[in-house]
Amino acid sequence: MFCGMRRVRISTTVDSDLLARARASVPGTNDAALMDRALEELTRQVEQKHEREVLARLPYDLDPELNLPQAPLPDGIPYDGPVPVDVQQLADERRRQLR
Repeated sequence: MFCGMRRVRISTTVDSDLLARARASVPGTNDAALMDRALEELTRQVEQKHEREVLARLPYDLDPELNLPQAPLPDGIPYDGPVPVDVQQLADERRRQLR
């Protein structure tokens, strides 16, 4: 939970047995914190369900932008030559510093 988050007051009735079970499962937690956790979990579950539904309709392997045969090369850096001496020296120096 973030400090300074905007809070709103809600007024509702809930299942008394379920609330008692929730209170017992996390002793010392106030009802506001329980509701925050419940809302976070509900939101997470709804988002996961939505993602699964989207993937079922539009699988990655059918998307030409996501299903690439190989990782793209970084822009302008196709390099297959030996490691430059100064780069190797820098790597060696950093390895020595880590010991």
